[in-house]
Amino acid sequence: MKTKQILSLLVVAPLLITSSLTSCSDENVITIGILKQATHTALNLTEEGFKSVIEEHGEINGKTVEFSVQNPEGDLNILQTMASSLSLSSDLLFGIGTDSTLGLKREVEKSGSEKPILFSAVTNPVFSGILENEDEPEANITGSSDMGPIKEAIDLLKTHFDDKIEKVGIAYNASETNSHEQKDIAKEAIEANGWEVAEVSFTSVNETRTNISSLLNQGVDAIFLPTDNLISSSLSEVKAAIDASTNKPIVVCGEDNQTKVTGLFSLGVDYFALGESTGEMAIDILSGNKEIKEIPVHYQTDCLLTVNETLAEEWGINLPDSLLNEADERI
Repeated sequence: MKTKQILSLLVVAPLLITSSLTSCSDENVITIGILKQATHTALNLTEEGFKSVIEEHGEINGKTVEFSVQNPEGDLNILQTMASSLSLSSDLLFGIGTDSTLGLKREVEKSGSEKPILFSAVTNPVFSGILENEDEPEANITGSSDMGPIKEAIDLLKTHFDDKIEKVGIAYNASETNSHEQKDIAKEAIEANGWEVAEVSFTSVNETRTNISSLLNQGVDAIFLPTDNLISSSLSEVKAAIDASTNKPIVVCGEDNQTKVTGLFSLGVDYFALGESTGEMAIDILSGNKEIKEIPVHYQTDCLLTVNETLAEEWGINLPDSLLNEADERI
């Protein structure tokens, strides 16, 4: 993948902070350093939701906040350099994505500081090694998870398409721990429903089309795509592989932004709302209302069922009324 470094974007918005948190040269300003792993819809919405809550909070004690946003576009070497820079220049850090959060954590630990770190768009922070206790986070880090109801999404296949399914494929990112975990949850749910499982993994966008074609050639009747930054960056390749095949499976996605491109339905989280939840955490921490250990990791419970009728028609798949009537959003 061709990578590029996006220059930091500074946006000013009102915010109160306690003087003990201020590390900027201007004592009336606090800097929130945001490290976003890559550019795609889910991560963009998370950033927007986070900023919007803080901007809407308004001025407190006459102090303002500056957002310093950096984006390595998936390049882990550049990501770590950016994490180092942000950790030195920011009063609070926000990692969007697992690798971004781990990068910020490494740099803060290296410096020996207790600078607060928040995260979002991380599926399982314990499994990823970000923290150990989600209910009472240790040290200086907490945030919002984007873990969706995977078992429940697979069960929707059983409810609405059982007579059409014998084998279900899973495509996941072999280099991402959260993708592995989602694959394992999906596999268990698929087998519990009495279906055969086929798996493919990949580590770059360039491998996507070949691997999806491999699943299709194995005769899968459905495919599950987890919430994963690599997969979200590869959706056009997933669709291209299915478009070129005579096998048109029922594609179940981990979140609605994936469904809008190449899925038939998803039961997933609202990334803008996840960003908002994390923004509220930032306000509590910076205003001194709460310590990080008092803020448990947030999991979204009001997940939405999104159904892509347009794509189903394009692929010649009939969606049952039972699914359509249950949908929160129909595309």
